[in-house]
Amino acid sequence: MASTSATTALPDDLEAPQDAWLVIGASSLGTVFEWYDFYLYGLLAVIISAQFFSGVNDTTGFIFALAAFAEAAGDQSGENRRTA
Repeated sequence: MASTSATTALPDDLEAPQDAWLVIGASSLGTVFEWYDFYLYGLLAVIISAQFFSGVNDTTGFIFALAAFAEAAGDQSGENRRTA
């Protein structure tokens, strides 16, 4: 059985850009802000349910607030898969 090995360098247009760390840092910072937003909503779900869903009892309002939270989280995860 013969084996061949080819070692080729990447073409210049496929090499990592010099500002790759800037892109990684910016996307990480955006992710931190986005998850912080979800953390705050989850933390304040009781207050949000009392303010926005005051026409129903407390348990139903809390469930509505969590349902809105779940819809936002589901929408966020599918955001990159949408095609216009």
